[in-house]
Amino acid sequence: MSIIDLCKERRHPHRSTTSRRLACRAGPDIIAPMRLALAAALAATLAMPALAQGETRPAERIAAKGLITAADYPDKALRADEQGLTSIQFVVGEDGKVVRGSCVVAVTSRSVYLDRAACEIVERRSEFRPALENGVPVRETKVLHTLWTIPDLPMPAEPTLARRMLNQLASCLVHVSPAPAAALVDQPMGSAGQSAAAAAAMATAPNCNSYLKAIPHLQLAGFVGENLMQNRFRGVGPALGAGVAPLVARNGAEAMAQCIVRRDPLAARAVIDTVATSEAEAQALARLTPHLEPCIVEGTTLRLHRATLRAFVGIALYRDAVHAAEAKPTAK
Repeated sequence: MSIIDLCKERRHPHRSTTSRRLACRAGPDIIAPMRLALAAALAATLAMPALAQGETRPAERIAAKGLITAADYPDKALRADEQGLTSIQFVVGEDGKVVRGSCVVAVTSRSVYLDRAACEIVERRSEFRPALENGVPVRETKVLHTLWTIPDLPMPAEPTLARRMLNQLASCLVHVSPAPAAALVDQPMGSAGQSAAAAAAMATAPNCNSYLKAIPHLQLAGFVGENLMQNRFRGVGPALGAGVAPLVARNGAEAMAQCIVRRDPLAARAVIDTVATSEAEAQALARLTPHLEPCIVEGTTLRLHRATLRAFVGIALYRDAVHAAEAKPTAK
C-alpha cells in the first residue's frame, strides 16, 4: 500500500482538509517504512515552501506549454470554417483544480463549438498551483484567451483567409498584451526591430498563436495599429492635432506612409473601417492612389501591394494619433 492509499484510508478529523491533501501529495518524495509513513508525510507538509507564512500569490498554471493545441480544433467548426477569439472566465479552487461549471464565455468567437470546446478543455485539463492569501489557499477567477484559427494554413496559400487570420491574431495580441503590441507598432516599418518586437509580442500571449506557418510582420503590425486605433481613438478625428509638430520618419517606408495619411486622413481612416480583402477595402484604397506618387521618397524602392498599403495606413494612423495626443502644441 502506498502512502497515498494510506492517507485515503486513515482520517484525522482534527486536521484541516489542506493538511490531509498535502500530506498525501508529499508521499512519493519521502518513501519510508510503513510504520513511519504518516509522520514523514506530516513533516514534509510542514516543510513545504508553498505555504510560507503570510505568502500571497495568484494561481499559476502548472503546465508550461499551451493549453489548447491544433488537435483540439472541433471537427464541426473545421467543417464550417469557423474561426475567432474566445475569452473565457473560470474559477480555480483551493485545490488548484478548475471548479466544474464555473467557466463562462466573456468574449465569444461567434462559434458555439469553439466557445464550448474552450470551456470543456480548461475544466478537464487545467491544473494550477492554487492562489494564496496570507499563506492560505483561496479561490481565484482566471481569464484565458484562445485564438482559434484553421490549423496548418500556409502563408499566403489563401490570401483572403490568411489576411483575416492575421487581423484576428492582431486583435488577440492587443486584447491580451496591449503593451508589447504597441511596442510592435512603434518600431520602424520593415526593420529587424519590428520583427523582433513581433516575436516578443507573440511570446507574451501564447494562446494567441495562430497556426500560420509564416507571419509577415509588417502586415501584422498594420493590423495591430488598426486595432489599437479603434480601441483608443474610436470616434476621434483622424487629422493630426493642430499646432503639433509631425513625427520624424525613420526610413523611406515611414515617410511615405505618413505622407499618405496626412494628405488625406479621412480616406486613410476609411481604409481601416473596412474588412480586409473586401470590395469596400479595394475602393477605400483606390481613394489613396493619387497620393502614392507624390509621397514616394526619392531614391526609395518599394514593392507596394494592397496588403502592404493597408499596413502602412494602419501604422501611420495610430502613431500619428498617439503623437498628437501626447505632444504639446508647438509655439507660434
